Amino acid sequence: MIDNPEMVTAKQMDNWVHKEATDEKFIGKRSISLNKIAVKVAREIQTLNSQSAKWIASDAIRELTSEKVLARLSG
Repeated sequence: MIDNPEMVTAKQMDNWVHKEATDEKFIGKRSISLNKIAVKVAREIQTLNSQSAKWIASDAIRELTSEKVLARLSG
């Protein structure tokens, strides 16, 4: 999914997570198919050799797979 996951910085991921968590207009909250892609990318980022990237990706996964988000996307 990510061409070069090493190029994703912790700061970029943090910005992505913050936007995801606060605004439903962002990609992982637009549709169930985009949500699945966003979760897949976050899981790829979890494999990087960076503690902060892993933490931020885990936070994104927690938000994107929350009952509230999934209920809104499926309803």
